[in-house]
Amino acid sequence: MLTALPNEQLQWFNDARFGVFFHWGIYAVHARGEWAYVSEQYPPDAYARLAWEFKPRVGWADTWMDLVTASGARYAVMTTKHHDGYCLFETATSAFSAPRTGPGRDLVREYVDACRRAGVKVGLYYSPPDWRWSFTPLTPSDAAYAAYRDYVHTQVHELCTHYGPIDLWWWDGTPPEGEALMAWMRQAQPTMVINDRGGIALDCASCEKEIRPPKDLSRPWECCTTSNQHWGYFGAGDIRWMSTADVVHWLTCVAASGGNLLLNIGPTASGAIPAKAQRLFREVGEWLKVHGESIYGTGRSSISGGAVGCTTARGNTAYVHILHYYAPELVVLSPQVRVQSARLLATGQPLQVRQEGARVILSGLPRRAPDRRDTVVVLDTDGSAEA
Repeated sequence: MLTALPNEQLQWFNDARFGVFFHWGIYAVHARGEWAYVSEQYPPDAYARLAWEFKPRVGWADTWMDLVTASGARYAVMTTKHHDGYCLFETATSAFSAPRTGPGRDLVREYVDACRRAGVKVGLYYSPPDWRWSFTPLTPSDAAYAAYRDYVHTQVHELCTHYGPIDLWWWDGTPPEGEALMAWMRQAQPTMVINDRGGIALDCASCEKEIRPPKDLSRPWECCTTSNQHWGYFGAGDIRWMSTADVVHWLTCVAASGGNLLLNIGPTASGAIPAKAQRLFREVGEWLKVHGESIYGTGRSSISGGAVGCTTARGNTAYVHILHYYAPELVVLSPQVRVQSARLLATGQPLQVRQEGARVILSGLPRRAPDRRDTVVVLDTDGSAEA
């Protein structure tokens, strides 16, 4: 029977809280996003020729991992095949792949090796939907179904057996005969976390571009979103980027709901990271160097952030994330435990605490926000502050 991983094998995922998503493929050549093949009704032959213009530079994967590490993220996920059907890995199923076109080599191998050198958990994205087969889901009544099923299953087998242990499998669509396939995957990769976008609710839930925890709040979950307005590289058209404060707010609110934030970058065709993404992710990493203890390994808290923000917790410690700064006094709500002391995380400056029932009044806050993105207050409590 296909069941979720035990809690101990999900611990790394629950503790990570932040990952980096990479949408990359031959669509980076035309630089108009990963859906241009459909949205522009690209002639198939013309689109296929992009594969020969796709020539990543040497060392791209290590450059990515340098940024992942600098950002404070604990894991990465890369598209191995998106809906356009182009494979970044060596496969027996198709010549429409990186080793047999412009790159001339297995890009998934380079990515996996770079992750391991950097100590970053390895995530593989895979799309069962494939526009080279059909623009609508194939069913067993379709003549091409059996061949398509074998194509998908073979590619999944290749990805699960050619690269050593994989930490996270990221479905983006339902595979044919998925239950049998995932049962095999569980045997081939017994500790690999599998998301629920393959049609079966296994190890972690997933939502996209909104903070939507699962109904079962004990389930691990992840929110994926873009750092700009597109998943794949969009060249000069990418003009609306998140600010560092935006990312910190997303990260803290997701962590306060017990989830992970998977934030996307669309690299160029050469594998370069856009300058705005580099700056953004490094600035997030600088914030996490100071405030990481309020994110990593934390979860939901019984203490409410009141009107100013949200709260994470670990054991007898809660972290109030002041996303809307207010001074010199603010109120949070703690109906279950008493707050014994409070201090600013960044400086250690103590704050005065007065608790009246559930209302906890924190005073002595500086007139100006110590960190405009998110000022974090540490609360020590007389019992577990976890929800």
